[in-house]
Amino acid sequence: MIDFWVALVRLIVALPLVLGLIYLFLKFGMGKRNRSASGSLQVVDQILVGAKSRLVVVRAKESFMLLAVSESDIKVLKEFSEYPVVEPVAGQHPAYLDKILNKYRQWQGGDRDES
Repeated sequence: MIDFWVALVRLIVALPLVLGLIYLFLKFGMGKRNRSASGSLQVVDQILVGAKSRLVVVRAKESFMLLAVSESDIKVLKEFSEYPVVEPVAGQHPAYLDKILNKYRQWQGGDRDES
């Protein structure tokens, strides 16, 4: 019977400790993605275009690249010398991305233009 009480006390002490460590790990550790600058690369903007695909604007040194990122592929769609900073409107994307977004959706749908 004593073994039961010792195990219960250990559980009561260890459980909050483990939960606290999990919380700290997720808040400050590997669970938090760093979306700021890391070296010479920085994710400037991104938009979800499907369940497992997105468009991402990445700054690499002095240029910007628009990347189509899917589960199995990463493709450079366009390179820019500068990228306009636009305040996002909830539920909408900037108008200049309409053409690129439509082209990406066609490419994902199987109408891949190899030119």
